[in-house]
Amino acid sequence: MNVFETKLTVEDWSKCWFTSYKSGCAESTRLSYQRLLNNHVLPVIGKRRIKDVTEAQLQKLLNDLGQKRYGNNQKQYTKKTVDEVRGVLFSLFETAKANRKISVNPAGHLKISGAKGEKRRELSETERKAYLDACETHAFGLFAAIIYYLGLRRGEALALTRRDIGENYVNIDKQYSFPTNSKPVSDTPKTNAGIRHIKIPQALKEIFEKYGVYETEDPDDLLIYAPLGGPLSYSQFRDRWNNFIQFALGEDTDITPHSLRHNYATLLFEAGVDVLTAQKYLGHESIETTMRIYTHWSEKSKRISDNKIFNI
Repeated sequence: MNVFETKLTVEDWSKCWFTSYKSGCAESTRLSYQRLLNNHVLPVIGKRRIKDVTEAQLQKLLNDLGQKRYGNNQKQYTKKTVDEVRGVLFSLFETAKANRKISVNPAGHLKISGAKGEKRRELSETERKAYLDACETHAFGLFAAIIYYLGLRRGEALALTRRDIGENYVNIDKQYSFPTNSKPVSDTPKTNAGIRHIKIPQALKEIFEKYGVYETEDPDDLLIYAPLGGPLSYSQFRDRWNNFIQFALGEDTDITPHSLRHNYATLLFEAGVDVLTAQKYLGHESIETTMRIYTHWSEKSKRISDNKIFNI
């Protein structure tokens, strides 16, 4: 091993790793890796020589992160975030091993801890009615209706243009992301499964007519746009969504934009849509993700049926 390799730091190698292995990723993905590195990895071990880093040091890094609080509300980092950092560490050191900078990957057997992610749920019948009523009257109702009736991810809905709206289907092949919680970044879906066509329910067609979607002259005009044109910034989106959902369901609601994907999957189940079609409409890369929702509702429906039989 030469002098450079002996003195090679984690920060030195992270630059090489990022350039060699992550330059081909989508921009939002690259920014996500940079954020994880700059916020959680390099401040802790960046100056250490890569050959000196031990499994115990990396495990402590993850343990500390799992207990750390952040933001005005002092939230605890979730297991998902800690697991993302673990993934970065594993790739960082595994590629160093493949390039003979180290002999053993110290991130090979790390365990994670942290707060459980918020459990997403479908809307109740009462909430559905209140939500849909708000879609008819609130200024952000078009966005809310789109994610309700199409089950789109936030960024997919924000990237829709008139060109994407067909007679019977919506075409999904792009999205906006907010990797730095600031300016939107235009990107393709993270996986090929995210590129899809979704049937437009009649109720949504009527809302499109109400909001003049079919009257848009420029096919590249965004359906959801900022006051001066162009996509919404993160803060603009956040403020509009919070105002809408509190208007619809009250200040204490736990419903998020992503909850509407879970709700959409529930609507598909209730309509008798098979799980493979549901997977395609939801853009799930893995059938297991769709199956978890369908299994949950299948078991819930059975319990409801059992209770009805018990009360005959």
